[in-house]
Amino acid sequence: MLSLSLSRRRVLALGTGLALTHRLSVPLDATLPGGLAPLTRGLRVMTWNLVHGTRVSVPPGWVPRRFVEARIDHAAAVIERMHVDALMLQEADGDPRIDRTQRLASGTGLLAASTAGAIGHGATLVTRRAPLAVTSAMFRSRGWDPKGVTIARVQSLEGRELDVASVHLHAFSADVRIAQIRELADIVAVHRRAYGERALVVAGDLNDDARGTTRLLAGALGLHTSDEETPTFTELGLAWRLDWVLVSPDLELTAHRVLGPGTSDHHPIVADIAFRRAS
Repeated sequence: MLSLSLSRRRVLALGTGLALTHRLSVPLDATLPGGLAPLTRGLRVMTWNLVHGTRVSVPPGWVPRRFVEARIDHAAAVIERMHVDALMLQEADGDPRIDRTQRLASGTGLLAASTAGAIGHGATLVTRRAPLAVTSAMFRSRGWDPKGVTIARVQSLEGRELDVASVHLHAFSADVRIAQIRELADIVAVHRRAYGERALVVAGDLNDDARGTTRLLAGALGLHTSDEETPTFTELGLAWRLDWVLVSPDLELTAHRVLGPGTSDHHPIVADIAFRRAS
C-alpha cells in the first residue's frame, strides 16, 4: 500500500457521491460479530473511526438523525460484545444533535473520559474505569481538516497505571501528518511532566500504512505494533491499512483482531495488551 495522495482524495470524493444513496438505504448489519470473554489481566482496547455514524464521509447534518442514532446504537452493541476496557474513537463528533461519544458510553455501560468538544474530528475516549487524568488537544497543524488527540491515564485490570491515547491524523498530506506527529510527541511529554511517565498505548486512524508516517510516529514515541496487515478501509474496492494500535516497549500485544465491515467505513481493531514480565 502507498501513502494517501491527492488522487486518493479524488477517488474518495467521487466514490462518496456515488455510494451515498445506496449506503443510506442499506439496513443495519443483521449479524453482530462473535463476542469475546472479558480479560482478567491487562487491558483490552478498541479503536474505531465512526465517521460520525453517517456510514460514509459526508457532512453529518445531511443524514437523518434516526439513521445516525441507529448506526451509533449498532456500534454500541458491537463494542459491548467485545468487553472493551478502553475505547478510542475518531470522528465521534458531528452536528450538535447527537453527542455520539456519550451515546456510545451510555449504550455500553462505559464512561465518557472525553467528548468531542474542541477536539478535532472527534478523537475521544471511553473507559471502563474512571480515568485518573485526561489531556486533550487539537493539532495546530491541520491543513483544511482539524484533527486532535485525547490521552487518558487509566488502570489495567490488575491495577497498574498506563496511558491510552486516541489519535486522528490528517488524511491527505504526509507533511501535515509529520507535523502532527511532532505535536503529538510534545503533547505526550506535557502529559507526562504533569502526571508522571507510564506505559503508553496510541491507537486511532493514522491515515497511512506501516511504511509511511505510521513508522515515523512509532519511532517518535518508541512504540511497536502488530505485524497484522489486514486492511481497515475496504470501501469502493480499496484495501488500505489506516488504523493502528501501537504500544510502548514495556507492553505487548497478546491479541490483535480487525473486525469485519459495517456501521462505519473503517473496520474497528480490538487488541489485548499486557505488561511484559521482568526478565
